[in-house]
Amino acid sequence: MYWRKLNGEENKMKYAIIDLETGGLNHEVHEALEITALVIDPIELTEVSRFTTNIKPVYLSRVEDEALKINHINREDIPNFPSLNQVRSAFSSFVQDACEGDKIYPIGHNYAFDRDFLRDIFQFQYYDLFHYAFADTKVFLDGLKLMGLLPLKVSTSLEVLTDKLDIPHRPHSSYEDCRAVLDVLRVLKKHTRFDLEVLTGIVGE
Repeated sequence: MYWRKLNGEENKMKYAIIDLETGGLNHEVHEALEITALVIDPIELTEVSRFTTNIKPVYLSRVEDEALKINHINREDIPNFPSLNQVRSAFSSFVQDACEGDKIYPIGHNYAFDRDFLRDIFQFQYYDLFHYAFADTKVFLDGLKLMGLLPLKVSTSLEVLTDKLDIPHRPHSSYEDCRAVLDVLRVLKKHTRFDLEVLTGIVGE
């Protein structure tokens, strides 16, 4: 389990890029195996605080071999992962420290998928930790395509985007995926009039 505040700086920002790696695609059957949250400065688009950890699932037998292969996780290591209760407690402390007790405004690439698993992890605590709305970079980029600002043929898959934009990226690591989303935001800011206020105007509930 990894948690730190970079450079010892006080952080008043509430935006955080969130990513999970899971043991399958169905949150009603499968569980999260890894979570990362990067609290970012929305102006500079820099990382301020970081939380990342593996998670031991309750039902190890339900973890799919294909998911482990994709996520670079060894089944033999899973029993040594932090338990759900440990992760819940540590993440709550992280939010208290990094966001001064306020809620996280989550940003993610296809965040709706991760949100279902996050709700399973945190249950009734979810809305104590996360804002009810969220910003999704995939939805934002799909919107640019519909407005004719991106070619319709351009894939909005994070893996394809990072390849096209020459962004170093090891897919299917929650931390690496969060870093890739942050780099995509930086590219958008550099080449468009993009800012997080625009992105948060396209939210889900």
